[in-house]
Amino acid sequence: MIKLIYNGRVYLGGREFTEALIIDGDRIVKTGLNKHLLRDVPAGVEKIDAQGALVLPAFYDSHLHLIWAGRRAEGIECGGAKSIDEIISRGREAIANRKLSPGMYIHGAGVNPDFFTQGEKRDLCREDIDKISVDYPVILSRDCGHTVYCNSLALKLAGFR
Repeated sequence: MIKLIYNGRVYLGGREFTEALIIDGDRIVKTGLNKHLLRDVPAGVEKIDAQGALVLPAFYDSHLHLIWAGRRAEGIECGGAKSIDEIISRGREAIANRKLSPGMYIHGAGVNPDFFTQGEKRDLCREDIDKISVDYPVILSRDCGHTVYCNSLALKLAGFR
């Protein structure tokens, strides 16, 4: 679908601006002055009046860090959990569905107590993670990656008593 955005301050880079741009699908195909683009655009094109607003042609940077995505796929998915109990349940299920050898650890990611809507709204403690497993070291990370939560066995193996 072709769209014309006109009557704007279309940023071109540096200190350059123009008034309008034409988009065809997901590509900007032309930029220029209102009078030229309004004249040249075919009939039936959607026209959007920017009403003098700043228009910043850009792209959406959606990316992932492949190693973390792979690790997250094999662990406990905590994203979207509504409670501590739900994280415990997901953890138990993840362990039950994997063939873990003795000494292997299990990790998970996506914990966010800010989004808990059931039960206590707090950070996890080792007693919570112990309910997932006392046989395997369990390490969960908060969705921001700046906090980790460990069970007693993981803490012991790391040298904490």
